[in-house]
Amino acid sequence: MRAGPIVSGMERRGRRRAAALRLKHDLGKYVRFSAPAKREADVEALRARLRADLLETRRSGGAARSAVDVFREWEAEERGHFATDEPDLETLARAVSRLEQLLPTLPGLDERRLVELDELSLEIARRCRSLVLRSST
Repeated sequence: MRAGPIVSGMERRGRRRAAALRLKHDLGKYVRFSAPAKREADVEALRARLRADLLETRRSGGAARSAVDVFREWEAEERGHFATDEPDLETLARAVSRLEQLLPTLPGLDERRLVELDELSLEIARRCRSLVLRSST
């Protein structure tokens, strides 16, 4: 006798897609929310935008959550819908781990590290979009 309900392949795909769409909205959209088409030439303007987009990624009830917090929450709730070797999620996890290392030092980062943060935000947004596309098939 089986324990628990039987879940069809279509239901699994639907759950995966919903989880991917949530990640794209909650993380992928907001890590680039204030980003201009061309990166800021002024280092302090870049720092201010990265602070807003990466340290205050989601606001709710007056509290702000960082991109790292948003991803970790999503990961705890939704990661199980995906294969353990899902390449987009592996890349996302590495990018978020690097964010986690750099964000505490954001006020003192030099231009090179600020650009690295900006590139990480681009990679996160790309991988979130890719995950949605891949989970739709």
